[in-house]
Amino acid sequence: AGLGTECNVLLGRGDAAWAMLRTLRDALRRMDPAWCDLHGEAVNRIYTLSVADFKPVPNILVRASRTPDGLPRASIAARDGTNAAEGGASWVSSRYAELYVQVAAAVRRRGLGKSVISAACSAVLERSRIPLYVTAVDNTASQRLAERLGFVDSGTFELTGALTRR
Repeated sequence: AGLGTECNVLLGRGDAAWAMLRTLRDALRRMDPAWCDLHGEAVNRIYTLSVADFKPVPNILVRASRTPDGLPRASIAARDGTNAAEGGASWVSSRYAELYVQVAAAVRRRGLGKSVISAACSAVLERSRIPLYVTAVDNTASQRLAERLGFVDSGTFELTGALTRR
C-alpha cells in the first residue's frame, strides 16, 4: 500500500499550454512504475461566466440549498426521491467559485443540468464571486451546456489525477 497524492496542475492559455500539458501528462505516465502509479488522469477546460451574457433559467422544480460547508447547491428530485440533477459550488475563494453538475443518465438532454447550474450561478453571483465551470476537453455536451448559460472558454487547461507511491 502506498501513499496517495492528488495532483492538480493548472496551465496557462492557448496552444502552447495545451502542448505543455500533454507533454507533462505523457511524462507522468512514463514514470518508473517501481515507485509510483498515475491513475485517474483527466485534462479539463476551464470556463468563466460572462456575467453580461448570463440569462438565468427559472425552473420551479429546482430546490436551492447549502452543503454542510455552506456552499450553494441546487437540485431537482426524481420521482423516487433521488436527485435527477444536482449542481453547486465545489469550492469558493475570495474571487471565484468552481461549479459542478451531475445529471442522472436517464434524464439527460432535458435541460435539468442547465437549470441547476443556472441556480448555482445565481447563488454564486449573489456572493460577488465569478463562477468557473470545469469540464473534460472531450465532453462536448458539457461544454455546450456551459456556453448556453453564458460561460466562455478561458483557454486555460487543468490536468488532474492521482499519483500513488508504492
